[in-house]
Amino acid sequence: MHEGDKLLEGLSQVEKAKFVQFIQGFSAFTVVAEESVASELLSRVSSRNVLQYLREQAAIILTGPPDILVTPGVVSHLAMSLSSRGINLTEVLSSYRDVIFVVSRSDVGRAVEVIRNLLEVLERSAS
Repeated sequence: MHEGDKLLEGLSQVEKAKFVQFIQGFSAFTVVAEESVASELLSRVSSRNVLQYLREQAAIILTGPPDILVTPGVVSHLAMSLSSRGINLTEVLSSYRDVIFVVSRSDVGRAVEVIRNLLEVLERSAS
């Protein structure tokens, strides 16, 4: 069975997970999941096929209004604000109106503060 098929089969076993994102690239799969799900999925594939496993990560999930899909620069503005404050984004994902930033767990407090402050500024300027 192909490694991707094993991961997909594993995902069907963890359907009650709170957070799972599965991305297929040209040469690799990326799975972003809560720790218990990641452990389950890793047990299904050969360790030689695991290129990297980042622990101690946190997902910050922002749900925007429907027009976030057609508003240029929203994600890049948020990402630049985080990086300019020394916060590394280990993954950026989106799903419909959700924008998901994955950061080191040690940075999550600062990242939430940066995002909150930026959204407050944008809200004030829009009114």
